[in-house]
Amino acid sequence: MGGLTCSTWSELGSFGPLDLDSANYAYTPAITIDGAGNPVAAWHEMASGAYSIMVKQWSGSSWEQLGPGPVDVDPAGHSQSPALATDCSGHPVVAWGEDQEIFVKQWDGSAWQQLGTASLRVSTADDAYASSPSLAIDGTGRVIVTWVEWDSNLASDVYVKRWDGSTWEQLGTGPIDMVAADSANAPEVAVGSDGLPVVVWDESDSHTGSTTRHETFVKRWSGSSWEQLGGGPIAPLAGIQTYGPSIRIDSTDAPVVALYELLSDGSSSRVYVVRLEGNSWTRIGDDLPLGTDEDSTAPYLALDAADEPLVAWNLSTADNNSVRASHWTSSAWVTIGPGALDLDAAETAYGQVAAIDPQGRPIVIWNEWSEANASFDIYVGRCD
Repeated sequence: MGGLTCSTWSELGSFGPLDLDSANYAYTPAITIDGAGNPVAAWHEMASGAYSIMVKQWSGSSWEQLGPGPVDVDPAGHSQSPALATDCSGHPVVAWGEDQEIFVKQWDGSAWQQLGTASLRVSTADDAYASSPSLAIDGTGRVIVTWVEWDSNLASDVYVKRWDGSTWEQLGTGPIDMVAADSANAPEVAVGSDGLPVVVWDESDSHTGSTTRHETFVKRWSGSSWEQLGGGPIAPLAGIQTYGPSIRIDSTDAPVVALYELLSDGSSSRVYVVRLEGNSWTRIGDDLPLGTDEDSTAPYLALDAADEPLVAWNLSTADNNSVRASHWTSSAWVTIGPGALDLDAAETAYGQVAAIDPQGRPIVIWNEWSEANASFDIYVGRCD
């Protein structure tokens, strides 16, 4: 299986949930692998009327909370959508949205340290709303964050900043999206061995009330400006809309992107993966395996040691959603394990995020509805 060394999903200790209280609603999980090869998980959890960011680290036998409580800047605030990465010291870094702002903290081995004294948000307008951060760490340890900022007209833009050790510097003179008046969303950043960040995002004219395009673009920072890759949107076909991109950079510094496309009539959706070859996007195999009445959405991408993609994705039927994982084996997509990762096939599960540990074992985190707890909980599975 290329650079993977597993065949079936097994438990990490007790098979969840990770929530501080399983009666709480928990969403938007994230995962990274620390310097010791152990997974670190983050999510936002509703408690006492507020959403807070929680982070736990796998010790090898149990999940242990990092820090005495939530990571948030303001415990009374509304925090959501954490993103995780591992710094050059092997410690986790977390970015998240809090109220209308974006914040970043770095674990120093004993406590969370905020990077900078203020939010990363660019706009000073009262109606500006920053959300959906993604982060990556370059080879010199600099933290790079991308996020989206909305206005009251539901137009939105993608921004990127980099931590230079003392301040946040904006990469570029403004937003990086193609049309500033349109709606850009779901940005994700990755960095290759060349140290240059690459950002993927969705862009549409949905804020106009009549969506005529929903496309996916990729740009790379040259050191002085943002340059578009691939010559245009990833799937420039009439009637096809693309969503939910996830990006990684392979060992040759070529971007690899997973996304899903939706026919303009909404009749079906399917996940696929592309790699940049020259200045063109080339599909890796066919669409991920689907039944005749099933849709696949929401891919999250990881690359194994052989640069082969692993994709965690969501299978949608008329009854529910379930979490699946597939691996490219140089010639075909193979589903890992017997099928869904969900604990209860009758319940809905989504929000999947994947990573691969140094032993080549995929790890997937997701949230799943619990009928017993009447809430969404966070679970983690590892393929052994």
